[in-house]
Amino acid sequence: MFKTNYRGHNPNKIYRGYGIKMIVLNRESIINGLIELKKEEDRESRIIVNNIKSIISLNDISDLDKLNLINNELGKILFDETI
Repeated sequence: MFKTNYRGHNPNKIYRGYGIKMIVLNRESIINGLIELKKEEDRESRIIVNNIKSIISLNDISDLDKLNLINNELGKILFDETI
C-alpha cells in the first residue's frame, strides 16, 4: 500500500487534472514513455540512413543532385534535434 499525503494523493505520482480527465504519471509510465520516444527516434534515424543509401546508389542523377537530396535527409535529423 502506498503512503498518501493529507489529501489522499500518492507522493510518488504526479497528478494532473484538467476538467473531468485526470492523467496519473508515475515513474514507470514516464520511463516507458521515454523508451517509446527513443525507439521512435531510432526508427526515424534508420529510415533516414536507408534513404541516404538509396540516394547514393542512384545512377541516373548527378552528384550535385545527390548531394542536395542527402542534405535534405540530414536536415530532417538536425531539425528534429532542435525541437
